[in-house]
Amino acid sequence: MVLACERYRVEVGPDGIVHYRLRPPLQHAFAALGSLALLQGGGRGPAYVLALYDKRGRCVDTFGDTLEGFTELTALAKEYAFAAGITFRYRDMWGAWTG
Repeated sequence: MVLACERYRVEVGPDGIVHYRLRPPLQHAFAALGSLALLQGGGRGPAYVLALYDKRGRCVDTFGDTLEGFTELTALAKEYAFAAGITFRYRDMWGAWTG
C-alpha cells in the first residue's frame, strides 16, 4: 500500500499532464487533448472529478477530488488548457454543462 501511494502522483506543466501510477505513466500532451471537464458527482464516489478527453471526445483519464492537491491540480490544468486553446467545461450534479 505504501509503495502504491509513493508512486501515484500527477504532474501538470505547460506541455501536458503526466499521471504516474503503478503501471507505466500516462502522458497527456495538451496538443493531443480535445477538452477538460470538471464533473460534479452526485451520490457515492468523489464529489468532483477532473476528466481529460481526446479530440474524438473519448475520456482518456480522470482524477477524483480525493487526490491530495486536487484544487491546485484543477487550477493548473485549467490555466494551461486555456493557454493551449483547449476547452475547459464544468458539469453540475444535474448534468447541465457550462462553457
